[in-house]
Amino acid sequence: METLLEQTLREFNEKSLGFGEVISSYAVILITMLARNYFESNLEENQTYFENNKQLVLHCIEYLEENFNQNVLLKDICKRFTLSKSNFCKLFYQITGYTFNGYLNMCRSKKAVELLDRGYNATTVSDLCGYNDFSTFYRNFKKFIGVSPIEYKKRKN
Repeated sequence: METLLEQTLREFNEKSLGFGEVISSYAVILITMLARNYFESNLEENQTYFENNKQLVLHCIEYLEENFNQNVLLKDICKRFTLSKSNFCKLFYQITGYTFNGYLNMCRSKKAVELLDRGYNATTVSDLCGYNDFSTFYRNFKKFIGVSPIEYKKRKN
């Protein structure tokens, strides 16, 4: 980068024919190098570059299905995949047909069904599925499964 800056200064001082275009080209190269350096230094160990958008969303789905019981936040996912919230949400919806939170709640509801089938009570299932609030768990379960967790458990017995 230092050499590039020196060449830019030389072009500016000499003002040879086309020096403006050369300086513009050097500026683009410098900005690209700085951006590359920034993104490479800010990558987390588990962060990956993706060949296409579908691969990115599939990786995100895999992450959600493995971490559904954690406090998964949209802003953290966007940071992890270096996308803006609006771009990520649009992309996620186009590929899955669900909003990010809708998909997360669906994963949690499916896991809740498995846990209820294994004999856990609804309050414990709510905690195990990453909900901080039972009423939110209850509402989401009913939305995705069609009945409340308590009704589901009664019907299974």
